[in-house]
Amino acid sequence: MSLFIVCLSALACSRPDFKTELQHVNQLDSLYAELQTEYAALAQIKQQDSAMKVINADLDFFKDKFDETNRATFREDVAWISNYRSIRKLVKGAGENMKLASKELAISAKQLKDLRQDLEEGNAEVEKVKGYIETERNALNLIGKSLAVLDSNQTEFMKNFEWMKPKIDSIKAKLN
Repeated sequence: MSLFIVCLSALACSRPDFKTELQHVNQLDSLYAELQTEYAALAQIKQQDSAMKVINADLDFFKDKFDETNRATFREDVAWISNYRSIRKLVKGAGENMKLASKELAISAKQLKDLRQDLEEGNAEVEKVKGYIETERNALNLIGKSLAVLDSNQTEFMKNFEWMKPKIDSIKAKLN
């Protein structure tokens, strides 16, 4: 019976403690928290929402103003309006990317929680854990790059909107 207890004790002691891996998970948790903050900041930007309302109203105004008879006369104006419409498409695409980033962040949160629990309970294989940590690091870095692109695109969108809006207003004035 005492040999059995000694064997169990030896097995319990030989189980890896995963201290290093837990440190990596802590670092990933910190990176996740930073990305979550970035995402929240991007989601709070309402400037883009108000600009989209203006664009939609402007495009509604133009909807019935051009037909085949006057399209050639206002060719340059139609091109401006078409470019203006393309800004709206970009913003809609950014909205879809924000939804995707939100989903990816939720997946990472769950993965990190599960990984931490497995490490703390010793229910993991060392080599697999290293792969999981690397996979999560790559996923979080990719989310970070996506958020940086979204931030840059929002800035670019507003620049284009502010640049195009006076011309769109002058076309509207001509048509009134």
